[in-house]
Amino acid sequence: MSNGSSFEIIQQLRAIEQRSRPIATDLPTGVDDQDYLEGLLFTLVDRRMMVALSDVKEILNFPPAVTPVPGTKEWILGISNVRGNLLPLVDLQVFLGGRAIPHGRRNRVLVINHHDTQVGLSIGEVYGVRQFTEERRVEIPDIKGPVTKYLTGAFQLDDKTLPVFSMALLSESAGFQVAAA
Repeated sequence: MSNGSSFEIIQQLRAIEQRSRPIATDLPTGVDDQDYLEGLLFTLVDRRMMVALSDVKEILNFPPAVTPVPGTKEWILGISNVRGNLLPLVDLQVFLGGRAIPHGRRNRVLVINHHDTQVGLSIGEVYGVRQFTEERRVEIPDIKGPVTKYLTGAFQLDDKTLPVFSMALLSESAGFQVAAA
């Protein structure tokens, strides 16, 4: 390009654009043609399950300090200061009638935010995030216990059937909303 006026530069750029159009290819849009569910795989009541990643705000290591809250049900672990915010912590397995989850380096806390209320759910291990298409949807396996009322479906992953745990059903249930003993 010459050191001409702005008008000349613009004209040259337009000419380059016109010559390039016939050989240009479309850029990827970032949108898949296929719908899928992104699921977070985790352990609960000795079983691998999944939750829609969109239902989880954050995944934390178990906090180093948890302050018990007197007068609450046994499944309320207490509150913890997470980056300056108080986060109530729940042992999800105890809530569902199971044994307490041991707090170790593999133990995780799923932070959910439902109707502007944040709660940390202590769970077993987290195994990662996977994408599931509708072709992988299967019937919910026969599972016994209180966890069944929070399941909304299941997906096949290799040789395992992963039930889908609904954080919305959990947080809207009357039993979960009443933490006072």
